[in-house]
Amino acid sequence: MTLAPSPPWRRQPSPPPAPTGDAPSPLAVALDYIERGWSPIPIGFRSKAPSLPGWTDLRISADEASRYFNGAPANIGVVLGQNSSGLSDVDLDCPEAIAAAPYFLPKTAAIFGRETARASHWLYYTNSASVNLSANVYFDDPIAKERGAKARIVDLRLGPKVQTVFPGSAHEDTSEPIAWEPGCDGEPARVECDDLFRRVERLAACSLLARHWPAHGARHDARLAVAGVLVRAGFSESESKLFAEALARAVGDEDARDFAAAIRSTYARASSGEKFSGLPRACDVFGDAIGRAVADWLRLDESGADFGQSLLGPKPRATIVENGVVADAETGEILRQPAGESGRIGRLGILTSAQFVAGFTPPDYFLDGVCQRGFLYSLTAATGAGKTAVALTIAATAGGGGGTLGGREVMGGKVLFLAGENPDDARMRWIAMAHHFDFDIATIGVRFRPTAFDISKSLPDLRAEAEAAGEFSLIICDTSAAFFQGDDENSNTQLGAYARTQLRKLTELPGRPCVIVLCHPTKNASADNLLPRGGGAFLAEVDGNLTAANAGGVVTLHWQGKFRGPDFEPLRFALEKVSTPSLVDSRGREIPSVIARPLDMREAGALAADERREEDILLELMLDHEAASIAELARLAGWATGDGDTPHKSKVARILQSFAAERPPLAKKIRAHWTLTGNGQEEAARVRDERRKAEQNAARFSRLGEPE
Repeated sequence: MTLAPSPPWRRQPSPPPAPTGDAPSPLAVALDYIERGWSPIPIGFRSKAPSLPGWTDLRISADEASRYFNGAPANIGVVLGQNSSGLSDVDLDCPEAIAAAPYFLPKTAAIFGRETARASHWLYYTNSASVNLSANVYFDDPIAKERGAKARIVDLRLGPKVQTVFPGSAHEDTSEPIAWEPGCDGEPARVECDDLFRRVERLAACSLLARHWPAHGARHDARLAVAGVLVRAGFSESESKLFAEALARAVGDEDARDFAAAIRSTYARASSGEKFSGLPRACDVFGDAIGRAVADWLRLDESGADFGQSLLGPKPRATIVENGVVADAETGEILRQPAGESGRIGRLGILTSAQFVAGFTPPDYFLDGVCQRGFLYSLTAATGAGKTAVALTIAATAGGGGGTLGGREVMGGKVLFLAGENPDDARMRWIAMAHHFDFDIATIGVRFRPTAFDISKSLPDLRAEAEAAGEFSLIICDTSAAFFQGDDENSNTQLGAYARTQLRKLTELPGRPCVIVLCHPTKNASADNLLPRGGGAFLAEVDGNLTAANAGGVVTLHWQGKFRGPDFEPLRFALEKVSTPSLVDSRGREIPSVIARPLDMREAGALAADERREEDILLELMLDHEAASIAELARLAGWATGDGDTPHKSKVARILQSFAAERPPLAKKIRAHWTLTGNGQEEAARVRDERRKAEQNAARFSRLGEPE
């Protein structure tokens, strides 16, 4: 198939015609359609769904028309296919398809639409009856479909069991008149069904790319990727240039010269046998779901190109729908049909219990019970809380062949640490860790990237690096802010898109690595509200928000806000200030650094017990001394700082914050003074009763064996 040159006759829709008096009646319009050899049917006014029984087989003659179109307001549908001399309808359902259609569809004299969707229906006579085809062939945006948004791009309507609402009607949602385009109320062009189907496929691919065209700054890579895909799909250079012109028109991309240059250079490289971009690069730019759809609609696999099936998985299919049965548009394979007694999957995808359970995929944990491979996690903590130290410890454990953290198994494997925020600090910590954790810097399976970069533009290089490394099991990004390419770090919308279109892509690299992104919290975040910047928009795009809270040099790793999976007991790390002979300044003096030593289950248990005892002490003190200040509570508890004289107020404040974070809270702050809530008083009384019982039991046992 050779695409026609860019048609000047439909580059821009003409202005809508001016009103010329009263619109013709539904009966007059129906009689006109009958005279053309079409099969009109009455439809409810401002509706598009026929309600007349047996409408697919109804053939209304001119003599019978007044019985069906009796003067009441009505819409007019036309049954397609052999009932209407082989009439077919290309329904353009998005602005991008409307803009690109003149570059792909054959010229026809029958085009109609409405004010907000001009030229959205193109009519043709086809041989659909001779090839026994009757269906709606849907081309949908896979990303929009997954999100439940409007997904239809193009709908090719063929055959006698399909109808379209024609001019003389009012649109269902907007009440806009459906009308012929100026000068386009004539005879539909005659085309072969296969040729029309192929053209609509190309139109759908172009429109889908336009819907997901990247912002300025990434468009050159997109043009090269599209050019490579077109070469591999068997397009001639002139066809590719026309495709590019259509895409530029649909996008509103003013730099058509760069697109033309990209096509020329790609075809030159292909002719000389050099490597050039293709589907993998397109998937990096647009995402795998868009890449799969474009490859399918351009029939990339049929051209002998490197479709990359192992990378992308099953490709999406153009589908036809007839009486609730969904089938592959090319092969006729039934994909979905109404459920019957056999329990087959219905049109809405409703599953039997067994079918539902059969879709279960066992979790593939990187950190047992906490982090899964192929998942994206944020790790949110305040500056100085120890998130980088903890992340480096996790990386060293995995890169060293695996091990345990807090009694949980860590999968061994290759690790990529993206040190974008402070690579010099990471270097110093890594040197210190090698000495104190006893690993060989030269052989451990951890790789570093010591600068920030644009993730979206570097995905091909990251993919190649992952393949060269033998696949990554873990990628750590330090930090989200360092790699963010937007212009407003406080924009929830931009940060949500960043997580979805860039950070999430890291989980799709070879090996399906677990990805942990270190994040700064939102402004003025408290210890019980450690959410990443970007708020709900960012949080919605990750699989879990891990948190790191530092209390007295012990970092507790848990989660807040969102976590996909069962809850887990917190992991604890001790922050330790260390030095090593291999980490010195220019004068040879050792430089101190901070590392995170994982606490084993015994140490963590002992620490948790100590924390509980301290909480119990403070509860009883607050019950007995309601007016005591933080300093007075510290003195009463006997808690002092290193000099032994200064009350350890920060320790009391930390515990009070944990009381306030309990649900329900045990304490609250009123005008700079902390007091127990009703629940706190009940808990303090319970703690006191248990302590007294324990003391009585201890005294009783201590008297056993004493002489009477």
